[in-house]
Amino acid sequence: MNQEEQFREFLSDRTITSLCEQFDKIQKETLEVGFNVFTLTSDLYYRENFHSDIIAAFLNPKAKHNEGNRYLDAFIDMLNQKIRKTNTDRAIRKDYYVNALIEREKHNIDILISTRDKRHCIIIENKINNAPDMQNQIPRYYEGACKDGYNVDAIVYLPLNIKKSVDKKSWNFKEAGEKQKIDDLLINIPAYDSSPKEINLVMNWIEPLISSTKNIDCLSILKQYAELLKSLTPDMVKSSTMNELYEYIIRDAKITEQAKRFISMMKNLPETLAENLYRRLKGIQPNLRFVNWPNYPNSCVFEFNINGVNSQIYIFTYLDSDIAYEVFIREKYEWVNDKILRSFKWQDNGSLKRSFAFGQEQDVIAAISSIIEVNQ
Repeated sequence: MNQEEQFREFLSDRTITSLCEQFDKIQKETLEVGFNVFTLTSDLYYRENFHSDIIAAFLNPKAKHNEGNRYLDAFIDMLNQKIRKTNTDRAIRKDYYVNALIEREKHNIDILISTRDKRHCIIIENKINNAPDMQNQIPRYYEGACKDGYNVDAIVYLPLNIKKSVDKKSWNFKEAGEKQKIDDLLINIPAYDSSPKEINLVMNWIEPLISSTKNIDCLSILKQYAELLKSLTPDMVKSSTMNELYEYIIRDAKITEQAKRFISMMKNLPETLAENLYRRLKGIQPNLRFVNWPNYPNSCVFEFNINGVNSQIYIFTYLDSDIAYEVFIREKYEWVNDKILRSFKWQDNGSLKRSFAFGQEQDVIAAISSIIEVNQ
């Protein structure tokens, strides 16, 4: 198998193709959180307690939001929506949880929602900070709640994104059938997922509350918290995707070597783009002079003479997102006409700039050629 065939095999690998598509999707979804009180005040939003405190405050019917059971009812509606997707007849009764008790860190449970008669409860395990599961964590919480006399209606697992699920490898049980009981109660609700098919905290709890809440202070907090969760998710998923790619590549020495060769060739590709442009433009305009711009790798300056005036066009070749070429006219030459102004844009430094996507070498050639031809 020659080198070209090896690269084709590498690039057509299903796992690598899938990871690349996922990474591209993440890049498009990544957003700037903007003017947000949570990011302005501190970095606490990376910590588990931060998210648990906010969620618990909204779930608490007695909290200062003065909305009673509105937020808790909406949360239970979301859980029932997820339960229905599993085609079961089970449902959590909201009337059990009127004026429910919301507790933090009871038996180390992040959030425990219990009925006033203490006969029913909902366990919430918050993993929005992407923390790993502890040894036998979920079964321990379930056992502790049962010992207190609760009927557990649901065990809610809150990761940042759908890729993270409960780690069951460390689970152990004293009684037969306990695992199935917990599995039946377990509900995985990611903080955010851009797919409308995936039930998640932002789209199925927070955003409906934004539409229905009557408290203007709560409205502002809910909006900013939703934006925070949306902004955190791509970063975490991106990190997870890159680790997955890394693990896959190092698993096979053949794939590792192919990846190394491909990376090396891609690094040299911008230099090839610059050389190709020079060679092709030289064929059109023999007097054109190619000069490398010192301290700027993969750049070139095309010098030509117009009406006795030495003029220059600068070109940078690189691979950055969808842009491969940037063409600059560095000075306000008298020969810059309306046609050029329509296709180029003025920059703050007084130069004219036009960008071209990867693969549009012919368009770069045509643009530079037209400038030279018009002004001969």
